[in-house]
Amino acid sequence: MKFIITGTSGYIGSQLSTHLRNGGHLVFEINRNLNLQYKDIYSIYSLSEIITKEDPDVIIHLASLFRVEHSPNDINKLIEANITIGTNLLEAMRLSNCKKIITTGSSWEYYNSNEYLPVNLYSATKHAFHNISKYYVEAHDINLINLVLYDTYGPLDKRNKLIPMLVKSVYENLPLNLSIGTQKLYLTHIKDICLAFESAALILMHSRKNNLSRYSVRDQIPIQIKHIVKIITSFNNSYSASVTFGATKERQREIFEPSVRNDILPEWNPSIGLYEGLKMTYDNYGN
Repeated sequence: MKFIITGTSGYIGSQLSTHLRNGGHLVFEINRNLNLQYKDIYSIYSLSEIITKEDPDVIIHLASLFRVEHSPNDINKLIEANITIGTNLLEAMRLSNCKKIITTGSSWEYYNSNEYLPVNLYSATKHAFHNISKYYVEAHDINLINLVLYDTYGPLDKRNKLIPMLVKSVYENLPLNLSIGTQKLYLTHIKDICLAFESAALILMHSRKNNLSRYSVRDQIPIQIKHIVKIITSFNNSYSASVTFGATKERQREIFEPSVRNDILPEWNPSIGLYEGLKMTYDNYGN
């Protein structure tokens, strides 16, 4: 298959691009670096030109902006990154022959609930774009799968997230202050995330009519942060620093029990167990 992927400067996008290429697929990456070639890479004109030229089988839209808690200066940036760019992409698809796309949602759209209740403005903008996409599916024959992602992790992850911070602290024998630690997470290894996108693409390729489907991509069992810390600290027998729980305040609208929507992506199951995945991530840190 041939793919166009947006947002390949991010962790998931870069890993997915490599995964698909290693699997023999063709990938054209769209990220801000292409502004050297196009005046505005995410304008409708530029996206239409790229889609027409590359003629992909499936588009994967990952470009976004994440903020746990926003400031007033973030509002326009969040709307542009999470709503405008995606809408421009769908409009460009309306003008092209490519009608198959995979988008992403966030488990943070469900604040301690299985019904829509956004944790923050970021998750609200993600859901707003999903609602906009319904119009393009119904009116312009777009076939769309939206994958709701939970917490992801894996090697080469430089994001300011729990697992990279823990791995760095334990590997380098550094102290780390955390909140209470009773929050539960659904952790999914990046390899399984990539396999989920590939499975979703196959579903789209075998579908002959426009449709909008939404599936969760997550492990079956949530795990408490305190247990995650216990696993990772066990990888370094000489770890003498400490992870201190309760040293930082919980975030506003902290999620303690993530949603358990029973809409897991068909024909997909995580293949990497938590201990195995965390160990691989830890062992890769020094490489």
